[in-house]
Amino acid sequence: MMKISNIINDKFDIIIVAGQSNAMGCGLGETNTPWEINDKIMMFNEKYTADVISTPYGDRLEIETTGDCYINQADEREDGANKLAVFCLSFAKKYVENNLDEDRKVLIVQTAIGGTGFARNHWGKGEKLEKRMYEMVDAALSMNKENRIVALLWHQGEHDIFENAEFDYATRYAYYTEKLDAFLSGVKEKYGDIPFVSGGFCKGWISEQSQDNVNAIKNGYKTVYEKFNKVAHVWDTDDLKSNSEVVKDNTDNIHFCRDSAYELGRRYYEKFIEIIKENK
Repeated sequence: MMKISNIINDKFDIIIVAGQSNAMGCGLGETNTPWEINDKIMMFNEKYTADVISTPYGDRLEIETTGDCYINQADEREDGANKLAVFCLSFAKKYVENNLDEDRKVLIVQTAIGGTGFARNHWGKGEKLEKRMYEMVDAALSMNKENRIVALLWHQGEHDIFENAEFDYATRYAYYTEKLDAFLSGVKEKYGDIPFVSGGFCKGWISEQSQDNVNAIKNGYKTVYEKFNKVAHVWDTDDLKSNSEVVKDNTDNIHFCRDSAYELGRRYYEKFIEIIKENK
């Protein structure tokens, strides 16, 4: 049971954010479009811990949830002295500018946790983070009977590219396709035919991975999305730079830098608008 420390009775359009670290926010560096606090955009979080645990079978990410939720004004994530950008902020900004009714606000329900995926049973139908996502969203919906979900923004796949090293292309493709299909089916079954948008990865990091593994995940998305309405994927991310490309002495090439994260959010929004127009 989720407990909200500061229930807000405003009418919210809810944007669900799910997946791993790029969805959680890890963007460093300068940006041409710095984030500015917006009274219309709030964020819903839950307190949790995530620690890497060594086991005889290898390292495992152990996630402990608390059920303690809180709402604050949406902002970049803080990590020590750094502020880290996440693409959902620029998505929400575009949504407020173009789609939000005057008497409503946006609530970003942030359920993403870095280092997670289908491969280690964090996400997936009936898995811990899927259940947690549903509990958080249900708690947000319960604050006001007029609250409504407008989109789910998903960014995940990096871990499933390199986990399960023994998988060949066919096995990895079948595994990811089955998991993504079941997850998306569950979301649509529970919340109706809500828009679902996902996105691609940092080019520098992808180029260092097994291309069979990369293609297994990409083709998994393509196959699953052929089955559903109101789904879209941001394929065009090759020009978006990583932290390692813009921050001196930084080797992090898996996470989009600050400027790229915000551009990614705008591309997610463009796909969202395409979904809306196609389903009028």
